Amino acid sequence: MSPTAYDTWLVGLREDNESLPSIEEQQAFLDFLNEKTTAEEAAQAYTSLVTNMEYPDPESLWLLIWQAAEDWPETHERLVELLKAISHLPPIKNAGKVGEGSVLEYWSGLPEFEFGLREYWDGKATRVIYNADPSIHSCFINLTSFNARLFRDGVFQLETWAILTLSEGLEKPYESQSHLLDTFVPAAAQYILQTGPAVYKCEKEAIFAGPLLEKAREKGSVERWGFWKERFASMHDRKDLKESTQAIGKQAADRMETIEKESH
Repeated sequence: MSPTAYDTWLVGLREDNESLPSIEEQQAFLDFLNEKTTAEEAAQAYTSLVTNMEYPDPESLWLLIWQAAEDWPETHERLVELLKAISHLPPIKNAGKVGEGSVLEYWSGLPEFEFGLREYWDGKATRVIYNADPSIHSCFINLTSFNARLFRDGVFQLETWAILTLSEGLEKPYESQSHLLDTFVPAAAQYILQTGPAVYKCEKEAIFAGPLLEKAREKGSVERWGFWKERFASMHDRKDLKESTQAIGKQAADRMETIEKESH
């Protein structure tokens, strides 16, 4: 059988990445991407080695998922299915891990995933600012879209992360740096297009510090919401931006208008 695009991709990753999981775990992940296994089957196979470690460390498993999310946005739905299947794996029963006859609900909270993804995303955001490579910018948008899907599908409650991403895209002084707006605006729009109602109803406590913080203290996320809507709408007439950025800016602003009307 001829290798698939995913096969070729993984071979390329192996050549310059020493942090990947074992070959057996990689194959389990690859079989899932190639639709040879179900999410439940893949969850068992992908985590089996970590499950049987005395001190489980899933970091390399998560890294491969994040890299797939960056490079293959069409896999996002299946990656979420895999994560949900992993979170429903049975408890680890191993007397040597915690104590005699112990049961460890290890996988239920997807240990270290959210914290690790936050660090990973922060690193990618920094690379976007200092590196003009188009592939880095497109991968960042893909990764942010994946984060928004995790929020939308209830894998994690990422309200604060959504606020941070919108602030990064719409409140920072990137006016003279259209290449950054061409990345951060589409990235921020993912949270409006995928999880807009949840962002609109976000509690005040979830708001990060930023240029609008003082106003937001009084009126919650709605004050910022109006500013963000104006910013998204303004992208439509920016001739220095990509047509795709102009379009998604208008799309996000229109979606925000609809969410407001549906919420009253």
